[in-house]
Amino acid sequence: MKQKLPLWATFFTLIGLIILCSLGAWQIKRLHWKETLLANIEAAYQTDPEKNPQTNATLRNAALKNTPIIHGKISGHFTKSAPLRSGPRPMDEKAGYHLYAPFRMFGGGYLLVNRGWIPADQDPAAPPQGAVTLYGLFREAPRANFFTPPNDAAKNYWYRFDADSIQSHYGIKSLAPYILYEEKQNPELSSQGVKPIPVAQKLEINNNHRGYAFFWFAMAGALLIIYVLRFIVTARR
Repeated sequence: MKQKLPLWATFFTLIGLIILCSLGAWQIKRLHWKETLLANIEAAYQTDPEKNPQTNATLRNAALKNTPIIHGKISGHFTKSAPLRSGPRPMDEKAGYHLYAPFRMFGGGYLLVNRGWIPADQDPAAPPQGAVTLYGLFREAPRANFFTPPNDAAKNYWYRFDADSIQSHYGIKSLAPYILYEEKQNPELSSQGVKPIPVAQKLEINNNHRGYAFFWFAMAGALLIIYVLRFIVTARR
């Protein structure tokens, strides 16, 4: 007489296999996405910022192409508006915050610039006045999550960098979809008492998706082996 497979054990094993294999396939998809992202970052760092000027139009085109990072420069002038503070951001075990300032680009449009890190017990120097050229990394604004506190616009402490709230706060329009993390400044700015310490640095992103994919597929294989040993091999014996 032919041995029938147990209904519920077979059902839950199939469900488990589908879930585990789906998780493995998702990790493979994430692996390809992460490899592309890392390749784009490496390509960006091969670009000399001096030879890669940006405007509001080029930044918006880059955003449409989902370009994650740009290594380049921008010219224009800082507005006279009060800067934004985002923190706490410790550095070398010292309390501080990041300083952001709106920047009017030549050719139109605005850009939010991360000018660097400021110790909590110091007041930043005013942004340089007049036309300047800034160099650094153009990156998308950090995304808020459930644990991100609300902004305190009255005190200029910001945690959520959405374009609408920043444009409303400053009364500006056409804010570029990137933040410039200032990497270096023109030599003439060093004599103007510019205090922020640049925080631009190469993105170091972990890529463990291959190992995660192997884990989930291995779990699926183990589940299948257990099922076969328990309900097929044992039944035949």
